[in-house]
Amino acid sequence: MTFKKAENVREALPFFGADQLLVETDSRYLAPVAYRGQRNEHAYVVEVAARVAVELGCEPGEIARLSRESFFRFFAKVRA
Repeated sequence: MTFKKAENVREALPFFGADQLLVETDSRYLAPVAYRGQRNEHAYVVEVAARVAVELGCEPGEIARLSRESFFRFFAKVRA
């Protein structure tokens, strides 16, 4: 999401509702742009959420809330 060449990822965002997103950092070696060259950390998910918010024209806190709700909805279905 934060990489300059990830335009295809950013272009896909409008096809999904913000309430369907899960924001995460999944790769040890693909830290967000601000931390390139460092080992990725869970705390960097804030950078990803901030970029999603910019792309969707909303506040990062709103993306965090929606992503958290999506997480619980998804895993409630997995456990069922």
